[in-house]
Amino acid sequence: MDSTTKTRVAHALLWLFWFVALLAFACCGGLPFDSLGHGPNTPSGVPRPAPPSLVLVLTHDPQRGPLYPWQPRARWRKWAWLHYQAARRTYRRAVWAARRARLLRRGTFTMAMIVDWLTRAQLRRQLGALSVLYTLLEILQVRATINRYCPSAAELDYGTVALVLILNRLVAPRPLYKVADWLAQTIL
Repeated sequence: MDSTTKTRVAHALLWLFWFVALLAFACCGGLPFDSLGHGPNTPSGVPRPAPPSLVLVLTHDPQRGPLYPWQPRARWRKWAWLHYQAARRTYRRAVWAARRARLLRRGTFTMAMIVDWLTRAQLRRQLGALSVLYTLLEILQVRATINRYCPSAAELDYGTVALVLILNRLVAPRPLYKVADWLAQTIL
């Protein structure tokens, strides 16, 4: 039997069990809790309405303290992270606005300026950490070590293939059949 089917059947049975349990509990009308003072009659003899069917459902009373006392009240890390992200967005907008203002101040855009601007942006995105990782793998002599232990008479040696697969896995993981397309888009 397929594991997906097993989990679906298990989930369906679990939901059915809880539905039957809630239905049975609702039919019984709840449980009186005289020891807690929440029963049908109070000590003064004034009748109270019957407790709701789901008396075991807990709610949080903020006057009694925090729901989880072990968690800090102030989420300063999350607050700091959100403010850091907002500051980064603001900085990036300011940088782009300054670039646009500088380009508008010059007055005209030549085709060479636009191509240079787009090329720099693309190199920053496409190159990324690839040159650093390639240099690091060359310093570690990964290709030479693999070629020494696995010699090949093929046009493309095993060390080069392993190097490309390592770089692909580290920089932009792709399925094996898409590695050639990725390689064509990089500087390698």
